[in-house]
Amino acid sequence: ADNISGTAEDIAQVEDIKFFLKQAIETKEKERGAALTFIDNFNSNILRPSVKVQEEKLQAQAGSLLAKAGSVTDTKTQQKLYFDAGNVYLQLSDLKRAEEAFTKAINIAPKAEIALRARFNLALAYKNAGETEKAIAYFVELGKELDSDIELATTSEYEIADTLYKKGDYLAARDKYAQLAKESPNFEAKALALLQAGTISMYKLNDYKAALKFFHEYALTQAGTI
Repeated sequence: ADNISGTAEDIAQVEDIKFFLKQAIETKEKERGAALTFIDNFNSNILRPSVKVQEEKLQAQAGSLLAKAGSVTDTKTQQKLYFDAGNVYLQLSDLKRAEEAFTKAINIAPKAEIALRARFNLALAYKNAGETEKAIAYFVELGKELDSDIELATTSEYEIADTLYKKGDYLAARDKYAQLAKESPNFEAKALALLQAGTISMYKLNDYKAALKFFHEYALTQAGTI
């Protein structure tokens, strides 16, 4: 997409809706939809456990899970054990071992729901660690496997856009949000994507005409809700 700055009139119009945007952002952050709360739950329950457990205990827990996984014959049980071990290693910030455990879980049954969750957990962990290239690669790979899990598919696409933003590739991030807004069947994800696309256009790309377009579309989705 081209980055075309707007006229002074465009800039004035954008400035005029700043108050609306502030209200909109605050409202939508309080009313995040189900498609995006999975991210928050994952971060709080996996990456930032509420009860601090000593590293030695976590290491022992991971070792026990791997030992059990190596001894059981039931593949579903084995896959779950490797998945749980991967999550424990995430708590230890040991991405290498987490990736090893998650990969073993994925290889047992790549199409199983737990394998998809393993890919998502690993992708999000790499994103939070600042390893954007690995994160994007995992999110893209995950997207190819998702057929019926619309919630996870939407969340993965949203995470790709956010990872591109954190990487500093603002144009690609804006365009990804715009694509998500156009294609997403989820109302909340669509609204947030439009808001993000508009904000990036205005503050990072100085593309005021695009910002007005996205903010206008966002306002239409919010008619009667604010």
